[in-house]
Amino acid sequence: MHHQGEHITLKVEGMDCANCALGITKKLTKSGHEDVHVDFATGETSLTLSETGSLQDVISDIEKLGYSVMRDEKKRHFHLTIAHKFWFCLFFTIPLFAGHLAFGHDSWLTRPQTQLLLCIPVFIVGILHFGKSAWRSVRGGVPNMDVLIFIGSAAAFGYSVAGMILYGGTPEVHRFLFFETSATIITLVLLGNLIEHISVRKTTLAIQELSALQPATARLITDRNGQEFIETIPANQLKKNNLILVNAGESIPADGEIISGNGTADESMITGESVPVEKQAGNSVTGGTLLT
Repeated sequence: MHHQGEHITLKVEGMDCANCALGITKKLTKSGHEDVHVDFATGETSLTLSETGSLQDVISDIEKLGYSVMRDEKKRHFHLTIAHKFWFCLFFTIPLFAGHLAFGHDSWLTRPQTQLLLCIPVFIVGILHFGKSAWRSVRGGVPNMDVLIFIGSAAAFGYSVAGMILYGGTPEVHRFLFFETSATIITLVLLGNLIEHISVRKTTLAIQELSALQPATARLITDRNGQEFIETIPANQLKKNNLILVNAGESIPADGEIISGNGTADESMITGESVPVEKQAGNSVTGGTLLT
């Protein structure tokens, strides 16, 4: 159960550019949620729920824009992954491109009907992968990169089909065939998405390894009727201006500034420098570093 004012983080799949993130940000902000932050590279979306909002409302808003919220990454089937789509499209695009290079020679690859049949599977993948997202982004008022990809591919496909209909029985037909362009646009963008997903996954793993170094809890110092109390809370619930206690030998739970006390901090996880750094009141410290 998620309550109003609660800060939640979701993993969103399907964003390809900054405009995708902007579209989601505008939609969630319009719904009344606060502190909305969307990172298209990692797919991470965080926000503070509005008074009348719920987690299901947030998921619904995101999915209406054509993106999907990952509830369990392990449940995704392989055939839905970018890699499978890319290899499927490449299988048809290579002979299409070979046929384009072979124009002028009598080959089965240069026949308009063959090119149409080779292009159709790739174009269908393009419609399912880019078209749906493009349409929803336009409907949402913030067109994303998928709109450009879909228009380019659809224009080449439509022009080629029109060329077949008008000049199908003449040698001139090859001047109007751009099926390989339609397929190549889709395949190359899928390749770009695949490379991006691989690099983001590596970066995300590195960030997760760094995050794992941070302690799960923090000692929060609170003032009640003039008396100081120390309570242990989850580190991810810390807020700006909280006062926390860190003892020697412990990891610092969050970035902050020293109010009182002094010591040395091992910051090798950030700087690579093995010699501990002297710290005193007024100095900044980094979450995850060790107070030696």
